[in-house]
Amino acid sequence: MDKPAHLFDRRTVKRNMAAGLITKDEYQAWLDSLDDCGDSVVVSDVKFEHRARFDHTASGYTDADDD
Repeated sequence: MDKPAHLFDRRTVKRNMAAGLITKDEYQAWLDSLDDCGDSVVVSDVKFEHRARFDHTASGYTDADDD
């Protein structure tokens, strides 16, 4: 591919297509050229805990759900 990889960044690809920097066919070709990394996936068990946060408008900590 002769175009810089940053043009195919999923966060900006629609804008780059609209600007005529890349085409849908070029984007699809770039996607097809990517390696399949599915065999290197690591599964993790994540647990989120509620924590108090500092409220800079008051004089101390407040519950994060009190917005």
